Amino acid sequence: KIGEGKEKKVTIHRPSPVLIIHCHGGGFVAQSSRSHEVYLREWASHLKVPILSVDYSLAPQAPFPRALEEVLYAYCWAINNCHILGSTAEKILLV
Repeated sequence: KIGEGKEKKVTIHRPSPVLIIHCHGGGFVAQSSRSHEVYLREWASHLKVPILSVDYSLAPQAPFPRALEEVLYAYCWAINNCHILGSTAEKILLV
């Protein structure tokens, strides 16, 4: 059989008490969560903390306050679903 005798190593991590919620820069008119992915991956790896990066709608197609509403919705979703993100959300950092 293919792969017989090879065992996969599974690492189980405890949920982090911290959750970082990241809102990318750009003044709600430019950039995306993807444009910040490089350093966010480094942060998550170094800090061993899950990061939720919100990719909100941009103006002028989505006028104010749409982006802020989407950030609030993401925050509420994260609190209610922190277990999916690997966190207990005891401490939330908004970046």
